[in-house]
Amino acid sequence: MSKWMSTWTARPLGAVAVIALLQTGLIFSGPRKGEAATIVYSNDVLGELEPCGCRNNPTGGLLRKAALLESLKKDPEKGPLLQLDAGDLLFDSEIIPDALQPQAEVQARALLQAHESLGQDAFVPGEKDFALGTRKLRALLKAAHFRALAANLVDRKTGKAIFPASHVFRLGKLKVAVIGIVGSGLRWPQDVRVTSEAEALKREIRNVQSKKPHLIVALTHQGLDQDRALVKAVRGVDVVIGAHTQSFLQKPEKETHSDRETLILQSSFRNQWIGVLPLDPKTGKAREADHQLISLDTSFEPEGDPSGIRARISKFKEEVAQVNRAQANNQGATKLSAEQKEAVQSHQTFPKCAECHLKQFDFWRKTPHGKSYIALLDQKQAENQSCIGCHSVGFQKPSGWNQLSHPAELQPKTESTDGKTSQPAPLLALDPEGLRPYLESLHEESSLKSQVRLAPIAPEKIQLLEATRRLSRVWVNVQCESCHGPAGEHPFGSAPYPKAVAQVTCLKCHSQERAPQWYGKNGQVDEGRWTESLKKMGCPAGSLNEEDLE
Repeated sequence: MSKWMSTWTARPLGAVAVIALLQTGLIFSGPRKGEAATIVYSNDVLGELEPCGCRNNPTGGLLRKAALLESLKKDPEKGPLLQLDAGDLLFDSEIIPDALQPQAEVQARALLQAHESLGQDAFVPGEKDFALGTRKLRALLKAAHFRALAANLVDRKTGKAIFPASHVFRLGKLKVAVIGIVGSGLRWPQDVRVTSEAEALKREIRNVQSKKPHLIVALTHQGLDQDRALVKAVRGVDVVIGAHTQSFLQKPEKETHSDRETLILQSSFRNQWIGVLPLDPKTGKAREADHQLISLDTSFEPEGDPSGIRARISKFKEEVAQVNRAQANNQGATKLSAEQKEAVQSHQTFPKCAECHLKQFDFWRKTPHGKSYIALLDQKQAENQSCIGCHSVGFQKPSGWNQLSHPAELQPKTESTDGKTSQPAPLLALDPEGLRPYLESLHEESSLKSQVRLAPIAPEKIQLLEATRRLSRVWVNVQCESCHGPAGEHPFGSAPYPKAVAQVTCLKCHSQERAPQWYGKNGQVDEGRWTESLKKMGCPAGSLNEEDLE
């Protein structure tokens, strides 16, 4: 019984009286279909369509988000959904290298199309969303059927707004006004200008109030501290959904301004957590007690393909591979002058290292580093430039490789040209799937003496070690030169080849995002965890003869 009902009468009501009151609407019996509504929010997706496999127990991904949204839509107490994102949706960096820009555009299109199919309603652009330039962002958004909002982002030359400032959304009988605000303290492209956040917000509050919304939401991309300051400076906002600092607010923060209370929300990053904020079906105000941050873990892994997201991700991976192959073919092999060749340390790759360091090679192949490329093959990401740099050696380096479709070279047996002399046959390039059987056997077989059939390396059965010797260069997997640097002319060079591995070398790939278990709550490397990991991966000392192999 409601608090209002308990003050209206001190006597219990009979069933007939209760039914009569329910019919007149004097007693609210819970949300009715079409009256309830829910805000679903995210921030700092950073271009991620599916969770990166580098993380332990990876959470996030659009496929799991689609499953969550389906479950929310089936819940009559949730009502219609208003899906909002607080920016840095498309890319994970403000600056994208030229070589990665074709892939980045494919990624942005895929993300926008996927969010459209999920029913996204609006987002405020973050500074990273402009990584391909203002003109390109506006062109990409023209094809999307959800709104970009920014009340204080204008063209530097004309002073005109780049995007609409606000929009009032109808959710059944409720009206929710959403105002986009970006932070003036961030790095924006030179062709745009950010005006005062407070003044823009005050102006838009006045504009939307004429439409009598039940709730006013500021969708901001400026950071948590700036959100707090903005709420203190401007009265009239009910909810702030923010981004940029990637803050994990398990419970909404509250700021009180005069007689009005404002909730401040932010949901971590990369869709690892999705915010769900139900609205009161009578007043339209946020039901803070029912707010949730939902982790997109394996419990949301769907069997089917909600909203067609699985198919979109597969298509994205195919398009990335195609655009990177075309780019590599246009570039061709890196040409070095004689002076450059002399100055650049060349890569030998692990088949060459195995000739002298058999004990270390036999240890390395069984470690996680020895199967790191297989992980990309399994995820169909072997030709994704954003991933391959940490799963190979020498990618895009002067003495390395850039043909993602050719991760290895096979040296066939020598052939005779005149019946007497023999000479090496031309090197044959192996594609990712052609190399896979060898890499899987290399990691999984208990002994290098195991007999394996590895077409096209060895149509007949041969020892795994002999198969390795038939390879000229293998660029993939985290391998010897990933940790120790290019070998150059080792062991014949004048400079000693370094054995020690510097921490900074590991952290290039084991970043806080990819290896959070290496870092403490302060964001600094946990020295103990790093030392422990280094010991597990560090090759043993000593040597091993082929005759002593198990």
